[in-house]
Amino acid sequence: MIFYLEYRNDGQRLGLVGARSARWLSRSVRRGELAALAAARRQFGLARRRPQAVAAAIFPQGSPEVSWSTVRAVVAVGNALAFAWGVPAVGVNPTGLDEDALAKAIRTAVKRAEPEARLSARYSGEPNITVS
Repeated sequence: MIFYLEYRNDGQRLGLVGARSARWLSRSVRRGELAALAAARRQFGLARRRPQAVAAAIFPQGSPEVSWSTVRAVVAVGNALAFAWGVPAVGVNPTGLDEDALAKAIRTAVKRAEPEARLSARYSGEPNITVS
C-alpha cells in the first residue's frame, strides 16, 4: 500500500492506494497537517501497518491550486514520513486525473522509484515572497 498526500490552498486529500483499490480522505479546508495525518492514521489503520511508499502531489509551476508554502509543506511532510517509515517518496502530478487514473499514476511512480527516493519542489528560479 502507498500513502498519498495532496495539499492545495483550499484543502487536503489523503489516500491509501493498494494494488487494486484506493481509499480517499478529503478535507475542504487546510486545518493543519497533523490533524489530517491523525485522521488518516485512524481511518486507514496506519498505526498497525507501514506503507511501502509515500506519494505526494507535485503540481506544475504556476498552478493556481497551490502556493509556494503549500508545495513546501507537502514536500516536507512527505519526506518526513518517508524517512520515518524507511520507504521511498515520489511525486505525482494529479492535474486532470480522476481518482482511478491518479491511483494508477501513483502505483507506476512507486514501481519506478529508487529505494531512497525523496520529494523536491520543482521550479525555475527563486520564488518571490514579496509578491501578493
